[in-house]
Amino acid sequence: MLRTGVCAGHNGPTAFVMKGIRKAPGYTNKFLEKEGCEPGSCIVMTENAFMTDEAWYDISKSVVPGYRQLPVIKDNPQWSALEVFDGFGSHMNSPEANELRVRDGPGGGSC
Repeated sequence: MLRTGVCAGHNGPTAFVMKGIRKAPGYTNKFLEKEGCEPGSCIVMTENAFMTDEAWYDISKSVVPGYRQLPVIKDNPQWSALEVFDGFGSHMNSPEANELRVRDGPGGGSC
C-alpha cells in the first residue's frame, strides 16, 4: 500500500499493489472512493504483490491527477509541489512515470 498526503493535513490518493493477474469484480477506483479513499486511488495487480516499474507507472497515472485534485494544490495552481521518494528502484527507474509529474494537465489514464 502506498498512502499519500500533504502537510496541510489532507489525505492524498492511496495505491494498493495486490498479487494476481486480474482485479476481483467491483474492485475499481470508484469502489475505493466509495469506501473512503481519495480521488486518484487505485489498485494494481502484479505477479507477487511487489512494486515493479510497470506497476509504478500505472499507479502514477492515477495518483498524479489525484494530487492535482487535493485542495491545497488545486487552490494554488501558481505553486510548485514537492513529492519525496524513498529511493526504491521502481520509484526512480521510470522516466515515463516521472514525466507525468512534471508536465502540465492531467497525467492521463488510470490503473
